[in-house]
Amino acid sequence: MQQPVTIEYLVSDETFIAFCLGTDPDAIAYWTQKEQQHPQHYAVYREARELVMALHAYSQAKEIEEEASKLKALLHGPDEAVMAADAIPDDRRIQWRVPVAAAIVLLAGIYCFLLLRRPAVTLIMVQTSAGETKQISLPDGSSIWLNAESRLQYPKPFGQKREVALLEGEAYFDVMHDAERPFLVTTPSGMRVLDIGTAFNVKSYTALEEESVGVVTGEVLLSHPGHPGKSRLKAGEGGIVDKRSGTLRLAHYSGEAAGWMNGNIVLNDVSFRELQLVLRNTFKIQLLFSDTAMADCRITTSFRRNEKITDILRTLKIVYGISYTTRGDTIRLKGTPCT
Repeated sequence: MQQPVTIEYLVSDETFIAFCLGTDPDAIAYWTQKEQQHPQHYAVYREARELVMALHAYSQAKEIEEEASKLKALLHGPDEAVMAADAIPDDRRIQWRVPVAAAIVLLAGIYCFLLLRRPAVTLIMVQTSAGETKQISLPDGSSIWLNAESRLQYPKPFGQKREVALLEGEAYFDVMHDAERPFLVTTPSGMRVLDIGTAFNVKSYTALEEESVGVVTGEVLLSHPGHPGKSRLKAGEGGIVDKRSGTLRLAHYSGEAAGWMNGNIVLNDVSFRELQLVLRNTFKIQLLFSDTAMADCRITTSFRRNEKITDILRTLKIVYGISYTTRGDTIRLKGTPCT
């Protein structure tokens, strides 16, 4: 029987704790995918993460250790507080377990009290259809532009960690930087983009074999479960993740590629498969290939969103020597596969 998703279950799971603390790449990949696959459990995951981090911080805080020493002194007296564990009689050990258990219950009670006092978190889902883009103003002053056939979600209000999950598609982020509250974007493959005061573009379409991020201004920290460490990307730099292997490679990024916000579609060294996706999302047409090998051929082209599809195809015919036939909303390309 499948284990129900509860805070109690999550905070007792070692892999979930490793995910929260960022100590195990496999755990990070596993739980990131879980969160993306089950957005209905977002609130539970969030509460569990915060509890794990709170308990971790609690155990590390020097002030708490000092208070614990004072508590021991009050409970047992100065001499007994420093007594070696193997020198404590069994009955005294039993007596000690009682205040320890009480302290744990008290800590849980304090957490629940603070939890009840905190305003409820609403999970906001935003999506676009073919031919549609949207601008989103977040509660913290940041802005997002969502490309066609895309979907993302975010909590309102933002917590200590502002997180946006790009579930499908492409989005441009203009972030209101706050050093105390990092801005994090995640994708289904586990790619994580952490803002360092910047504007950047993230692409993650299911139909494409790669995910990518490109920095327009400022810097981001890029990480992925399949790639050790974090990569710091500056303006004009990008990262591309192969979703099958998890490998990450760095590349030059032209800000023109984010021109889709203004109706300028710029495709630089992309596959015909990506062109197929862009034409479907922009013009609601179906692009087919007479030879499936054409899908992996690379092209570079650009056009306006309000441009006629026939003009775009005519340009491709001149530059790449393809031919095409149209039937309703379906276009079939013919050409020689690349080598």
